[in-house]
Amino acid sequence: MDRLHGLRPEDGPLTVFAGGPAEAIERFPANVNVAVGLAWATRGRPGAGVGVGGVVGGDGPEDAELLRRSLERVQVELVADAAAVRSRHEILATGPAGRIELTFESAPSPENPKTSGMTALSVTRTIREVLARRG
Repeated sequence: MDRLHGLRPEDGPLTVFAGGPAEAIERFPANVNVAVGLAWATRGRPGAGVGVGGVVGGDGPEDAELLRRSLERVQVELVADAAAVRSRHEILATGPAGRIELTFESAPSPENPKTSGMTALSVTRTIREVLARRG
């Protein structure tokens, strides 16, 4: 990790982790929300076999098993780049139906440059949706 703390823009990108979300959560809990979100979104639906989609808010034992298996399918690579101005996420999904590649970048939060500005917006939207369902 000394190399990470001394990383300069001219050093280029440095892969600091490659592995599964469970280990990434343990080692880098502040940096894995997208990977865990992808695992959750691709866990499938209870009673429908493995697939994409699902029921938001499912919490039964079958749903937990689907999530556990999806966490095993998702792979995470965390890359530090001192020259980067934005947070970048590259998502690659492959399967029998084909291949999807998605890349998105987000600007840092003005209040906390260590996180994305989209993180606060995402949390706010989720809270509003939960409150709307309850009220």
